[in-house]
Amino acid sequence: MNTTAAAAEAHVTVTTIRHWARRGVIAATKTAGKWVINAASLARRITIGALKRRTPREEAVMSPEPTTDRTDRKAARAANKSLAAEARARVLAAVLPEMPELAGTEKQISWATDIRTRRIEAAIENLRGSHLGIHYCLASIDGDPLRAGDIPGLRSWNSEDDQPTEAALLQAIITAATHKGSGTRRDDRTQAAWWIDLR
Repeated sequence: MNTTAAAAEAHVTVTTIRHWARRGVIAATKTAGKWVINAASLARRITIGALKRRTPREEAVMSPEPTTDRTDRKAARAANKSLAAEARARVLAAVLPEMPELAGTEKQISWATDIRTRRIEAAIENLRGSHLGIHYCLASIDGDPLRAGDIPGLRSWNSEDDQPTEAALLQAIITAATHKGSGTRRDDRTQAAWWIDLR
């Protein structure tokens, strides 16, 4: 085999083949000023070169199992995020029409309605999704925008094994936004003043 054919087979330059031949990396003889390459020796060199080039990182990437698992996990997370976003949009669309009229002056009502809407949106936006489905825990949301933690007995879901339905979540948010407590002005969330005082 001449150097041109050897270079094509090994995917290297002719200069590299000559260098290998001079150094004894491959078996070759020089006849009339031209190298004649031993095909079996060249095949062994190609195999050794391929093994050396494959680093541990490349082997990990080439291994189908981790790549597949990682891809599956990413796809599952993306799907859950999408499902959670859709659920939040549905809950928000269902909650807002259920809010009762607030009591107070016209100016208070306008101001408190805006505050209440923003707090409901914040509560729903901060709800968590889980790999098992939609997972909600109203009282542990960052900042607890609906002050759900102040309501004794309001259902709070604390583990992925204990998940509410969207209907249960909807009811919990409505309860948190309309709670009347003892009926005093300070506890009654149907009063515009409650939302303004605790804005």
